[in-house]
Amino acid sequence: MTCNALEWQAAEGGGKIIESDKTISVNNPRAIRAWERARKWIGRISPPGVTAYQERDSQNVFDSGRAAFNRIWLGRGISRSEQGRQNYWRTSRSVVNTGFSSIPGGSAGSAATVGGFGLAVSAHSQHRREAVSYLLFLIRAQVRLGEVSPHSGSEPKPLDGPPRVDPHSQFEQAMQSGGNLVDRPAVETGKNYRRVSEAYAAAVHSVLTGQKSAQEAAGHLEAQLIEMTGFQPARSGKRARRESPRNESE
Repeated sequence: MTCNALEWQAAEGGGKIIESDKTISVNNPRAIRAWERARKWIGRISPPGVTAYQERDSQNVFDSGRAAFNRIWLGRGISRSEQGRQNYWRTSRSVVNTGFSSIPGGSAGSAATVGGFGLAVSAHSQHRREAVSYLLFLIRAQVRLGEVSPHSGSEPKPLDGPPRVDPHSQFEQAMQSGGNLVDRPAVETGKNYRRVSEAYAAAVHSVLTGQKSAQEAAGHLEAQLIEMTGFQPARSGKRARRESPRNESE
């Protein structure tokens, strides 16, 4: 929930919950608008019971042919009992042909949450450009080797029609241009991150289920984050700049 909602929020220019300068930015009009937009999906383009789904539930519905789109992580197992693999496409055979596409965006474009694990290059490396090139090589090799799961039955194909997405070139372009990648505020909150993430997910879930309005949930979450972290809300002028869609020069 944290990853999905953060992408909706960032795609509307609503910041990233807690910014890198340790100011709390989540209670802003664009984040609130993103949550309200997601609330309208329930019962329209998503089934009413989707708010109770776990990740495996959504995958099962999609694989049974009863859903057109499904958001799911690639690259790891999604249950403790499942044997981990470096990369997978599906863990079971789908009854329909499947493909991939980019995540839909908002007024600030499409946002993608940075995963919780991965390869990195030290800031102190004397050969950073070469190290980054090597990591890209490793990632391409890993994805290509793991694209065809022994359970999938066939190689995944891109969806027909725009936008056609090449995951390898898309990743490289994001790395080179500083694409709209958004990271969860784990560095800023340290040992408090789990509590912050749980509070954020609960706030968004309360909006999706209609228990609270988006404005009420955002205000309550801001108060919780102040208490948890000791950080202060972003100043209104500063927050407005953070909400503005990114331009190509950023």
